[in-house]
Amino acid sequence: MPQKKRGYAPAPRYAPLQGNWTYRDWLGLPDNGYKYEVINGVLFTMPPPGTGHQRSLVKLLQMFADQHDLGEIIVAPCGVRLPNQPVPV
Repeated sequence: MPQKKRGYAPAPRYAPLQGNWTYRDWLGLPDNGYKYEVINGVLFTMPPPGTGHQRSLVKLLQMFADQHDLGEIIVAPCGVRLPNQPVPV
């Protein structure tokens, strides 16, 4: 099975044309780890943040927390690509 590109999410069984997406269409999208937004009828699909993004965010937040004695920073979610899985989980 070929690898899917990062940021690719399979289309639902019925996919409106871009510009025609509605709230009802959005409700029918799968809960598969991707973030979906409909803006002016256009569907935008975003994968969960990867480990590099999360590490950078934690470093920046931890520097702030250390300066203000706020404790340890732990951030979620973090998408992980598992073997034989088509999308990050």
